[in-house]
Amino acid sequence: MGACICVVDLKAIRHAGKFIGEDWLYVIGLNGRRGTIRGNGKDRIYAAGQRPRWTLVTPTTGKPLTLDITIHTVEQDLLFDDENPAVTRLHTKVVQCPGPDSAKPGKLLNQIIQVPVTEDYGLFKGKTNTVSFAFDILAYYHADIDAEADSGAAGNP
Repeated sequence: MGACICVVDLKAIRHAGKFIGEDWLYVIGLNGRRGTIRGNGKDRIYAAGQRPRWTLVTPTTGKPLTLDITIHTVEQDLLFDDENPAVTRLHTKVVQCPGPDSAKPGKLLNQIIQVPVTEDYGLFKGKTNTVSFAFDILAYYHADIDAEADSGAAGNP
């Protein structure tokens, strides 16, 4: 019995560039679990307790855990949407999952992933906006959870 609990919190979304639309869709995934968030092209900082969160429950205790974070950003236009160059951008991060003897959790603070979005059509064709996503990632050991019996992952964005 015992499991590694890995929690990924989205702290902020920031935009950089002069050609920022007002109708955004972000699809963020963690190891296959996805959630969608809408935005208006303005920077957004989430208050603690209101952050979109993804949680993984895994039996990988005392070992590195690979996190595959996918981010698909779309600036929705009337005729043609502008998207990040790849359908999804994969960002692999490795966090150490504490074991039952660990004194404190493994933590990566302020992990930032930047995703470029380029205007494909019209007056601003070729102009790029960069969307930055700031995450907190925390992995800790939980003795009372049996990861083998659990469903494995949950998300709530």
